[in-house]
Amino acid sequence: KTGTTNDSYDAWFMGFTPGLVTGVWVGHDKKERPLGVGEYGGKSALPIWVDYMSKALRDYTSDKRTMIETQGFRPPSGVVQVAIDPETGLLARPDSDRSVNEYYRSGTEPTEYTPDKVVIDPMEMSLFDADTPL
Repeated sequence: KTGTTNDSYDAWFMGFTPGLVTGVWVGHDKKERPLGVGEYGGKSALPIWVDYMSKALRDYTSDKRTMIETQGFRPPSGVVQVAIDPETGLLARPDSDRSVNEYYRSGTEPTEYTPDKVVIDPMEMSLFDADTPL
């Protein structure tokens, strides 16, 4: 979960696995100045979280230093997994080859499908509704 305060003084990212919860906060100790234009949780805090988690989830008991097994992760009750279109945030169409799975608290997930992509033929369009071709 990402977050950024309205005044852009704080940005954070929270995430978890079955065995580890981690939160990262980015900001100044005193609210003397904001983080800057374009700084938000997904840009400032997420990279720190990913770097930390990639090291924290390594199995240092083996010589291979492989990622700790996290398969079989089940979301808590009341949380549903939904395939969404990453561009619109709406439900992905069943025939979509561009969908990502996201988790939502049950009842807050999108209910509408992303619209069909429309391909426009420029030869069928006119400028400012003019009937004469350019």
